[in-house]
Amino acid sequence: MKVTLGESSGCRKVLNLEIAPDETEAVRQKVIDDMKKIAVLPGFRPGRAPVGLLERRFKTAIVQEVVEQVMKDSLPKALEETGLKPVSTPEVVESDYDFGGALKAVVAFEVLPDFELRDYRGLEVAHRDAAFDPQLVEHEIQRRRQARASLQEVTGRPARRGDFLAAVFEAAVAGQAEPVRDERMYLLVEENLKHSLVALKAEGQAVGETRTFDLEFPADYHDHRLAGKTATVRLTVQEIKERVLPALDDAFAQSMGDFKTFDEFRARVEAELRESVADHNRRELERRVTEALLAGYDFPVPDTLTEAAFSDFALPAVNDLMQRGMSATDVGKLDWQAIRAEQAPNLQRAVRETMVLNKIAEKEGVTITDADVEAEMARVAAARGQAPEALKAEMIRDEEALNRLKNGLKLRRALAVVVAAARITEPPAEAEHVHGPGCGHDHAHDHDHAPQAEAKPKARSRGKAKGQTQEAAE
Repeated sequence: MKVTLGESSGCRKVLNLEIAPDETEAVRQKVIDDMKKIAVLPGFRPGRAPVGLLERRFKTAIVQEVVEQVMKDSLPKALEETGLKPVSTPEVVESDYDFGGALKAVVAFEVLPDFELRDYRGLEVAHRDAAFDPQLVEHEIQRRRQARASLQEVTGRPARRGDFLAAVFEAAVAGQAEPVRDERMYLLVEENLKHSLVALKAEGQAVGETRTFDLEFPADYHDHRLAGKTATVRLTVQEIKERVLPALDDAFAQSMGDFKTFDEFRARVEAELRESVADHNRRELERRVTEALLAGYDFPVPDTLTEAAFSDFALPAVNDLMQRGMSATDVGKLDWQAIRAEQAPNLQRAVRETMVLNKIAEKEGVTITDADVEAEMARVAAARGQAPEALKAEMIRDEEALNRLKNGLKLRRALAVVVAAARITEPPAEAEHVHGPGCGHDHAHDHDHAPQAEAKPKARSRGKAKGQTQEAAE
């Protein structure tokens, strides 16, 4: 077999193969023998048809089968000889073969690009952890309190902001034979809601009162009969209810979970929020370190891996759209080619990140043990609210999912090495306000503004690597 490298570009490689007649002839003979056993030709019993007749009648099928079988045997040898490792399925783009002759074939596939791993230790990254704001605790407690509010019927006053209403709704559109009518429409009198324009018209309206008004409905209004149209609306309030918030006491805490006192509940909320802020800071630092790590890498990316990355992006995006109410038909009508083109830079960056981190993992000797996998399964199961045993059984059935989990662990370990060795500098402080005429501030204070010395960022290391010293630019 003769193998030569054809015209290639980027990650796409082309091999020209020529397999000698003596190699193809043995395969051709076997194909004909197999066909002879099952071929049915008029005037001949199975297995008795002349070879020449079979070759004339089924030549196209025989040639195709010979090419497939010869390539199945020859391609792995050609790849081993050239040292190329495809990341896409090799495709025979051209073939030339006739009985008794050599087989010439052109095979195309993609490979990983060859790039030199740059120094990834000591990357300088500007980052400041976000401080924990104690007010977050109060906001979160109030949010959970709102979720536990009850509704109480109101008498003796009209509707006001924050009330829930039940009303008879009727909207007449010019040119439509029948008005749009709802005998019991539920409304929340609140601004900043997508379809609150009807409810806001009921502010100040009493039970039993009817109001008539013209209203222009937005194009995305949930009722297609009114969307984008102007209608004359009659609204009769049937019932008004107000939200009653529970007291923030031990009873409230006990209703929220395994708590005995409100102080225990508050402490848990604060701990969760602090953990959330810490997680945000970690992810933000990793993002900045990754940006610094990838800066300067511009090697080509295989289309095969970009397509796989797009699939990983598209599936959760589709699920999110359908959870928001978009039908499968409407999702299918989206211009996914345009979406893919828009996401192309992000997809290529994600593939480069994976390739660089894989090289770092290899260089650092990162290994993933069974104990690591068990711990990661437990973490993922907890995040999903799933029993670890159920997730483990799921992973055993789906080897591809298990490999993704292991590879994700390996990449995170590699990134942790880079983060630990990074030199983190404080971002430049925001420029101090300079007081002066017209600034709008009261200048009746009795101290002077001294000139500010130029601030120099201080560097700190997240951890020391072997042979690495920690420096600080004072």
